[in-house]
Order: sequence, then structure tokens, then C-alpha cells
Amino acid sequence: GGPSPLPSRSHLMFAAWASDLAMSVDTDLLCPRCHKCVRASIYADHEVRCSMLCRMRKMREQHAYQEQAMIDSLQQQRAAAFSCR
Repeated sequence: GGPSPLPSRSHLMFAAWASDLAMSVDTDLLCPRCHKCVRASIYADHEVRCSMLCRMRKMREQHAYQEQAMIDSLQQQRAAAFSCR
């Protein structure tokens, strides 16, 4: 693999804001993606990992959906072939 892409400026700003928040008080933040309470000190890190997992899950779901569609069409073809005889 090549060099990992740099996070966007807004994300860096957000990470800085999150760590500032953590310095003042280590409170729990609610992650809008997975709806878990996350410690403010690790929130920026959690957010990155969570978004990655979310993308992977979406891809897996799409893949499973496509596979199921293929299986369905194959079964339909087979059923049609048998019903012809």
C-alpha cells in the first residue's frame, strides 16, 4: 500500500476541538453513527474508526445483496428450465 491519505483540514480542526474538550473535562460524547457513549478523550479516534467500520459494513451488505440477487436469478432460471420439460 501507498502512503495513507492525510485527514482533511476540517477533520484536524475537529480532532483539535475534541482534544481541547478532553483537556477541560473528560466527559462522554454520543457518537451519532453507532449511538455509543464515548469518552471525549478518545472520541476523535473512535469517530475515525467508527466511520471506517460503517463503510465496510455498507460494502459487505451491498455485496451480500448482490450475491443473493444472483442466487435468486439462478434458482429462477433452474426452475424455468425444469418447468419447460
